[in-house]
Amino acid sequence: MLLMAFGTTKAQNQTQTEGNKRVNSLVVNCTGDVTIRQSDQYVVAWDSNDEWHANYNMADTAVYLDGTADFDVTLHELNHLTLLSSGDVKSAGVLKGGNLSVTLTGSGDVKLNLDYDNVCVRVLGSGDVELGGRCNSLTSIVSGSGDLNTRHLQCSDMRDVNAAEPEMARLSEIMAELNVNMQQLSDSVDWEQFERDMEKWAEKMERWGEHVEKWGNRMERLGGKWDDRYTPPTPPTPPQKPEPKETPKKRSLLMNPHWTGVDAGLNLLLGMGTNASFGDDNAFLELRPLRSWVFNFNIADVGIAFDRRHRVGLTTGIGLGWNNYSFNRPVRLIKGEQVLEHEALTEQVKKSKLGVLYVQAPLMLEVRPSGSSFFALGVTGGIRIDTWTKIKFQDGVKEKKHSDYYVNLLKLDATLRAGSDNLGFFASYNLLPLFVESHGPAVHTLNVGFSLIF
Repeated sequence: MLLMAFGTTKAQNQTQTEGNKRVNSLVVNCTGDVTIRQSDQYVVAWDSNDEWHANYNMADTAVYLDGTADFDVTLHELNHLTLLSSGDVKSAGVLKGGNLSVTLTGSGDVKLNLDYDNVCVRVLGSGDVELGGRCNSLTSIVSGSGDLNTRHLQCSDMRDVNAAEPEMARLSEIMAELNVNMQQLSDSVDWEQFERDMEKWAEKMERWGEHVEKWGNRMERLGGKWDDRYTPPTPPTPPQKPEPKETPKKRSLLMNPHWTGVDAGLNLLLGMGTNASFGDDNAFLELRPLRSWVFNFNIADVGIAFDRRHRVGLTTGIGLGWNNYSFNRPVRLIKGEQVLEHEALTEQVKKSKLGVLYVQAPLMLEVRPSGSSFFALGVTGGIRIDTWTKIKFQDGVKEKKHSDYYVNLLKLDATLRAGSDNLGFFASYNLLPLFVESHGPAVHTLNVGFSLIF
């Protein structure tokens, strides 16, 4: 049995119904559930067994519900809904209207099926709001621990205003703009010609790696004894070696750091098989160490000395980092909808690899124990500007595709550099995973090699 909110006779109900079409606001502070319907009538009803636990009041255009009973409310049009308690609110059928404001500050949930022009939702509590149907525009503010679910809502204009974390929203905008600028920079450079030159150098380095492998195998067969008939090959010199720049005159603060130059080394992947999402499938990323090269072209640098003798100072600069990951097993990488996928190749494949190009800058503390020797320790940050895969078949046919392959946009290397005069050694470990978390294997890169300092 249902009890009407106004009177008990039919005439009284009709009078109140016609006179209360202006009621458009609902404030819920009850622990029971509330069902909202839309009709020309205005009715508030509840289960008769709980009539002593139901309390409602009406002030101007708003209805206030309190108590522990389950309510059933029928309105001509709902324009304002406020949930203050742990009770749940849902709609029976589709609610239609012009403007709707929903505010949730309690722990209850709101589930509405709508057909409105403009909707504004504020989630300030721990409850969830789920919207379905359609609207022309939706403005949402989520600053509590609850969530807003619009998966089943058709809306052409959605605006999310996160009042609790404006700095993070601004950071997202900055990162998006930075990504666009990096893309424009990448499009303005003739990377094809740069890559062709680097490919020729990389092929020379691979041939040198083959000679080193043969020399190592020969040494192993000879039991470690030196064979005068065969000497280890000398690695090729990088193309277009720049002329050494003149050493600038020392100033009181500026020093000449050991950054500008060319680095050549090996790429290694650490953490294989440790990602629970990919498990042992990480084996497809196993590399050929002597074919996986990293080349850094350190273009410019600047140093700030902490003493007048220029023995200790802070170093920074800018450069390009080109990373090649040559796979031990022929494989084709595929960017799936959610995760990085791979396809084992059965054709006659000579090599398959992944290439990544970064713009990078260091921030290191450089120490010079003597006039010629140095060592530097710090970090090197980088922004990815291009990613590609390349497959070369035995018949000479090449397959090359550009995509991000879920490679992280940023990298942060812990870097150690040491040497003397124009020669040095470097080692870098990426503190960030190579691939985006949950989209690719959780592997980290380690680079080691030698530096030619200008």
